[in-house]
Amino acid sequence: MMKTMIENGSLTLCLEGRIDSTNAPAVEDEIFAAVNANPGATVTLDADRLEYISSAGLRVLMKLRKKAGKALPVLNVSPEIFEIFEVTGFTELLDVKKRLREISVEGCEKLGEGGNGTVYRLDEDKIVKVYKPWMQWNVIDRERSFAKTAFINGIPSVIPYDTVKVGDCLGVVFELLRSDTLGHAMRDNPDKLEAYVDQYVELAKTLHSTHVPAGSFSRIQDVMHTRADVIMNNLLRPVVIPNEQAIRALFRSM
Repeated sequence: MMKTMIENGSLTLCLEGRIDSTNAPAVEDEIFAAVNANPGATVTLDADRLEYISSAGLRVLMKLRKKAGKALPVLNVSPEIFEIFEVTGFTELLDVKKRLREISVEGCEKLGEGGNGTVYRLDEDKIVKVYKPWMQWNVIDRERSFAKTAFINGIPSVIPYDTVKVGDCLGVVFELLRSDTLGHAMRDNPDKLEAYVDQYVELAKTLHSTHVPAGSFSRIQDVMHTRADVIMNNLLRPVVIPNEQAIRALFRSM
C-alpha cells in the first residue's frame, strides 16, 4: 500500500518501487483515493523510493496533474528517473526536483533549537537549520523561498542557499551572520537602549512599507486560521500582566 502523509493541509504521496503496466491501475486507485479523501489539500509526490516508471505510470501522473490544474512538485527524484521525466517532457508538466544533497551535522556546533528545528554551524560562512522529522518538504522550501524573496526585496535578512537532507530530516542552508541577538545587545549596552528601539522601529517601517508580488508570502490571516485551536486555548488561560517594575527587571536580566 502506498505511504501517504497529511500535515497542515499538505498531502504527500510516496511513490515506491516500479510503476508500470502491471500495477499502474492499482497505483492510480490509491493515489486518487488519497486525494479524494483530502479535498483541498496541496499534493506533493515523493519519489525517493521510486525505482522505475513507464509510460503507463506517467499517464497516471498526467491524470493527477489535470485534476490539480497545475504543475505538482515531484521530490527526491533519482538521476535515472529524472532522465525519464526529461526525455518525455514531464519536467515541463511537473515541478520535478532531483534528490537532495545529503550532509552531516556530526561534530558541528549547535547554535540553537526551536519548535520547528535545530540550527548548526557548518563552517565560518554557513549554518543549517535541521527541521523536525514531521516537517514536510513544501513547508520547508516555502521558508527558504520566503527568505530569498525578503532578501531580493531589500529586507535585511540572511541569504538562503539550498534545501538538503540531514539523516532522516530535511534542512535549509543559510548564510551565517556574525551578529548577536537584540536581547543580548540591550543587556550588554543598556546606555544604548533608546538607539536600539529607534533601529527596531525603522526595521518595522521597512517591513511594512515593502511591496512584493501577490502570493510571495503567506497571508497572516491564513496562518492564524490554521492555528485557531492553539490560539483559543491560549486565550482561555489566565494572563498575568507585568507592571513597569517587572518589565525593567526583565530587561536588566537579559
